[in-house]
Amino acid sequence: MKQLTIILSLFSVLVFGQIKLNIKQSMVIDEKSYRHSDVFNMFDEQSNFTVEPPIGSPSKRWGEYLEADFYYPLSGIIDLGQSITLSNIYLYDASGTGKVEFYSGNPGAWVSLFTDGLTNYNSWNKHVVNKATRYIKIVIYDKNTNFNEVVFYGDKQTILPIKGNITYNYPLIDDFLGANILHDRCPPSDASIVKNLREFHVWSWDEANESFSGYPGYPNNQYGFNPSWVPSWNFDNVYKGYKNNNQTVFPTLQGSSFWLLGGIMDSTENKPIKNTEDAENPASYTEHADYMYQFAARYGSKLVSIGNLKLKSDNYWS
Repeated sequence: MKQLTIILSLFSVLVFGQIKLNIKQSMVIDEKSYRHSDVFNMFDEQSNFTVEPPIGSPSKRWGEYLEADFYYPLSGIIDLGQSITLSNIYLYDASGTGKVEFYSGNPGAWVSLFTDGLTNYNSWNKHVVNKATRYIKIVIYDKNTNFNEVVFYGDKQTILPIKGNITYNYPLIDDFLGANILHDRCPPSDASIVKNLREFHVWSWDEANESFSGYPGYPNNQYGFNPSWVPSWNFDNVYKGYKNNNQTVFPTLQGSSFWLLGGIMDSTENKPIKNTEDAENPASYTEHADYMYQFAARYGSKLVSIGNLKLKSDNYWS
């Protein structure tokens, strides 16, 4: 049988000037990598198809057990190892319909080869491509797309891709651990077991707080961070303490301000716009945007002009 296979392969080369390409597992890149969706299912029965056109009925398909629509589209890339002029591509059209797309080119710069709607039943669909490429990308869009095998023919044989020497620097588990905190209830010493901290930060702490009588508001805001509008809090020192402890803080700016909504306690949980403004109009959030800008100017990495800062008189820029 082995001798017969060699003879048939030589016959294909001599008569048609092309050979069936060998596709190995290491040549296949699964861009989704869902369990049961192995792209190599399209090439795992190649030994059964030694002549052109292929003869036989393959059984396994890509996305075999992915019955939910949210898994799709599936996408896979085949690295042929070198540039090969593809002559014909066959795919086994089983039951079901659905779009399958083939592309040539390079990752990030794909060119369409063809689209097959899989309108046949248990037959091999032939596509003449005559295209030189090293990479082939295949995409299917829904669970009804059912083709069980793909066979490539070209002017020379594939080679195994050369893998570079890659050093993997895997992160440690403590790089992933984090905690939700309130700064006054979780100082750096108490939070030292984790590196990542999400700090819930209320707008009114930095602007007017509950003492908003006569407060001018936007555009004449008076922000306080060092000290805050809560006199006992100094957020410069708070964030410096976490930083010195090799922790990363993610401030979560939340709520509205007392001065913006009239001072009702529950109102600070409302949308950060005046009661008279349209929530669908982006301009209604000007005051909130001003606060986020000032907070980012204080603790972000980008320097801003000191003339853009709005600090109350007992604050300073450090």
